[in-house]
Amino acid sequence: IQEFDNAVTMTKAYEAVSDYLGFGFIEAGKTMGLAPYGVDDENIPDFFINGRGNKNLLIPHYPAGAYIDENTNIYLKRYIDPKEWHNDFTLVPDQSKNLAYKIQKETEELLFELVQKAVDITGETNIVISGGFGLNCVANYEFLKRFPDVNFYNEPISNDAGNPIGLCKDLYRKETGCTNFKKLETLYLGPNNSNKYDEMNLDEFEIINSNSQEVAKIIYEGNIVCLYQGRSEAGPRALGNRSIICEATSPETYSILNKKLQRNDFMPFAPAVLDEDADTLFEVKKSIHTSQFMTMCYNTKPEWQDKLPTVVHPIDKTARIQYVTKENNFLF
Repeated sequence: IQEFDNAVTMTKAYEAVSDYLGFGFIEAGKTMGLAPYGVDDENIPDFFINGRGNKNLLIPHYPAGAYIDENTNIYLKRYIDPKEWHNDFTLVPDQSKNLAYKIQKETEELLFELVQKAVDITGETNIVISGGFGLNCVANYEFLKRFPDVNFYNEPISNDAGNPIGLCKDLYRKETGCTNFKKLETLYLGPNNSNKYDEMNLDEFEIINSNSQEVAKIIYEGNIVCLYQGRSEAGPRALGNRSIICEATSPETYSILNKKLQRNDFMPFAPAVLDEDADTLFEVKKSIHTSQFMTMCYNTKPEWQDKLPTVVHPIDKTARIQYVTKENNFLF
């Protein structure tokens, strides 16, 4: 029991790397964005041995965290505060890039093994991906390629925020005996505060009535727009109701927005794409229902890779897309 209590899980190992990189435990998406810049590095020990966290690399931390052991692994000793390179990619140490690469690849492989074991034991080909690692949209895309005959459902609120929803569904099932739950059609589940600007001090701004065509023209002219409408999104992503939006074709706009938001240079933004145009730009599998919720990255088609610098990862050429439909978000 004591050994199990001190075990470092897959998600906690990923969080340990994110913390080592200066992003903090909850900013694992930045680690995922850095991973394609790394390579396989024999100086970095394996994160997992027989499916368990390697205690020669990971130090368990009560109650459920972990840290990279820099004292035992001198190669990984940090000599500068990683936050110094967050906004200057030329300063990123190779060890940091390679560590991000290794944790991404090892956790993917570990989850592949778990999925294969589940299919082999049960014969079931409907698989739900949830838990903190379920937000890893790069791995979610790899599942499709590795298991073409498996039907995956990627829970879009698969972090702790989704627990109350699962508990409510479980209680409903127990009380009613119902097992036929409807497919999740929307994540616009938050409060509708579209008129809250009436309570703000906006004297320095000119307030005008507008429409979607005028906003589209403003974006097309290279401007950045904050879109605030309807009910807010549930889960860790913006989907057009509380979004900062701009055109995807301009490197200049990307640099301006990155600086304003104090983001890392190696993190592209996520594209919203009309459902009917998605397979023109990206190598998509449109049957994946949760793609409208930004649950996975797709490869960008070669002829579009250089045309969409704001939203395409510069190394692996993927993009974390949101399908947009009239039914799901008419104004957007």
